[in-house]
Amino acid sequence: MPAIRGRFRFLVACAFVSVASGGCDTPPTAVTANVGDCCPDNAGKKNPAAGFAGVWDPIGSPRDVESEADPVFTAGTQKSIEDQQQLRDAGNMSYDYSAICIPPSSATMTTLGPQEILIDEKKITWIIEATSGIRWIWMDGREHPPIEELRPTANGHAIGRWDGDVLIIDSVGFLDKAMLYVNMEGNVSVYPSPEMRFVEHLRLVEDGQAIISERTLYDPVNLAEPWKTTVRYERRDDWEIGETICMENNDVFFYFDPEDLPGADGKTPPNQ
Repeated sequence: MPAIRGRFRFLVACAFVSVASGGCDTPPTAVTANVGDCCPDNAGKKNPAAGFAGVWDPIGSPRDVESEADPVFTAGTQKSIEDQQQLRDAGNMSYDYSAICIPPSSATMTTLGPQEILIDEKKITWIIEATSGIRWIWMDGREHPPIEELRPTANGHAIGRWDGDVLIIDSVGFLDKAMLYVNMEGNVSVYPSPEMRFVEHLRLVEDGQAIISERTLYDPVNLAEPWKTTVRYERRDDWEIGETICMENNDVFFYFDPEDLPGADGKTPPNQ
């Protein structure tokens, strides 16, 4: 029996981080699946995603994701970043929505703690231990629904396709409270706009023992140019992920006054 990896103790004030990288400098059109390549019963082909199945450990700090350059913010978002930094330096973390158990966006969460990938002929299921979050990456040829028809979520709506042996995942429709960490201390973040798009290019390396994910984040409301990063995942065959429930581990009262809880008025993040 494989060793059971200890549950990730989700200290709500800390760890999630923004990711994004790989790809071109203009947002791609919506990707659709190569159905003939994705389904094991189609023409007798083996599902090419099979090698991605398993438990994976993202290497490195979620607040210091590998990137050739720092993100470049629009003027409005730069002001938001500076406001958050002032609050952070004053010991006020009221801008941090993860403190009240609103999970950060998938671009952040897929860099934090164990991740399990499951494969079937219709979709890839990506489980994030740190929030017991689930991404469904549809490989059946569908396209994104019109953005106005999507219910925004932390993980967005994801579709995938193959380019040779590279798995390309395209996600849209992110919740505006699902923070995106941007390699800064204290969970300083941007908040996704309806135009945010997250594109991942994943390939297996080292005989299937590692994944290299090159990511690009597009969001013209927040980012003056696309932000690119790279994440390495290492296979952990002896790990099993556990359930993590944010409220069971919520240390929110340790780092800001409960009267300052963000979102109490039902509005958008206080820095916007």
